Amino acid sequence: EFPSSLETIGKSVFFKCSDLKKAIFPNDSKLTKIQYRAFYSSGLMEISFPASLKIIGFNVFESCTKLRSISFESASELTAIGDFAFSSSNIISIELPKSLNKIGVSAFKDCKMLTTLVIPKDSELTSIADSAFAFTAITSLLITPKLLTIGVSAFSNCESLQNVTVTSHSVLETISANAFLSCGFDSFSTPASVTTIDDFAFSECKYLTTFTFADDSRLLNIGEQVFQNSNLSGVLSIPASVKDIGYRSFYSCEELSEVMIPCDSTVQIGIEAFKDSGVKSIQVPPAVSCNDCDTTIVRGCVPSSQPSGQPSGQPSGQPSMRPSSQPSSQPTSPTSKPSCQPSGQPSNQPSSQPSNQPSGQPSGQPSGQPSTQPSAQPTTQPSGQPSTKPTGQPSTQPSGQPSGQPTTFPTTVGL
Repeated sequence: EFPSSLETIGKSVFFKCSDLKKAIFPNDSKLTKIQYRAFYSSGLMEISFPASLKIIGFNVFESCTKLRSISFESASELTAIGDFAFSSSNIISIELPKSLNKIGVSAFKDCKMLTTLVIPKDSELTSIADSAFAFTAITSLLITPKLLTIGVSAFSNCESLQNVTVTSHSVLETISANAFLSCGFDSFSTPASVTTIDDFAFSECKYLTTFTFADDSRLLNIGEQVFQNSNLSGVLSIPASVKDIGYRSFYSCEELSEVMIPCDSTVQIGIEAFKDSGVKSIQVPPAVSCNDCDTTIVRGCVPSSQPSGQPSGQPSGQPSMRPSSQPSSQPTSPTSKPSCQPSGQPSNQPSSQPSNQPSGQPSGQPSGQPSTQPSAQPTTQPSGQPSTKPTGQPSTQPSGQPSGQPTTFPTTVGL
C-alpha cells in the first residue's frame, strides 16, 4: 500500500516486477501522476486509482498480461491517459471517468480481452487518438457530445463492435483514416458536424448495409476507398455540401444500387469511385464532374426538397427521383421553376413537323412577336446520326424524321 502523501510514481520504478500483484492507494491519497513505464510488464492483476490522479503516462501498464481489473473513483480528476498506457494488457472492462479529456495513441491497443467500454454521456472527452482501441473486442461505442476527433485506426479491426451511438448535439468533426476499418456494425449515422471522412474509414466493414448522413450535413470530403468492400445496399443520398468523393470510395459495394446527388451539388467524383459496385448510372446536375468513375453519368438531379440524409439500404424499388420519360402536359412559361437540366437550344426542326407544344398552348402568335414554333430552316443534324436520347424512351417526334431539338430527357454519357 502506497502512503497517502505520495504525489508521483516515477519512471520505470516497478518495471517488469513480475511478483507485484496489487497496488493499493488510501482514500486520502494525493497521487497526481504515474510516469513512463512505471509498471511496465509487471505482475499486477488489479488496480483502483485514487480520485486525485490526473495523468497516467506513456506505457505505464503496457504488457501487463495478468492485469484484468482497473477502476476509477466516481470523483476522479483524471484528464489524460497516455500513449500505450494499457496496450497489450488483458483488462476485461473499463468505465472511463467523466473528467477524462484525452485518450492517447494506442492506449488500449491489442487488449484482446477488452469487451466493455463505458463512456459517460456527459464526458469531457474531446479526442480519441490513433489506434486507441484497435484490435480490441469492444461491442459498443458512445460518441459523446464533446468528442471532436476520432483518430487514425482508432477502432480498426474491432470486429465485435456492433453498435455505435451518436449523442444529440455531437460536435464530431473528423473521422480519420481507417478509423472503423473492418468493424462489425451494420449501420452508422454521421452527425451533421462531421466535415471529413478520411481514407479507408469504413473499408472492409462486411456487415455495413446502411449509412446515413444528417439532413443538415456539413460534410465536405469523402476520402479514398472509404467504403471499399463494405456491404452498403439500396439507395445512398450524397449531401449537397460534399465537394469531393475520392478514388474508389465505393469500390466493390456490390449491393449498392443507386446514388442520388442533389441539384445544387458541385461534387467532383474521383477515379473509379464506383468500380465493381452495383451502381450502373448516377444522376448528376451539370456542375458535377466524374473522372473515369467506371459508371454512366445521367445529366439530371435530385430536387432540393429530397432530404440529403436518406440512408443507404433503401430497397431499389423505391420511387426514383430521375426525370420522367413522359412528356410534360404543362406549358412552359417565364415563371416556371428553373431546372437542373442543361437549358435547351433553339430548334432547327422544319415547321412541317408536328409540334410537341401542349394542346393547351395558344396557337395564334401576332406576326410581330417572336415565334415559339420551330422555324422552317432545314435541320443541321445529319440524317443518319443517332439520337442522344436514351433508348426505350417514348418519342414525340414522327417516325423517320431527324430531331435537331434538344430533348428534355437526361443525356447519357458513358465514362
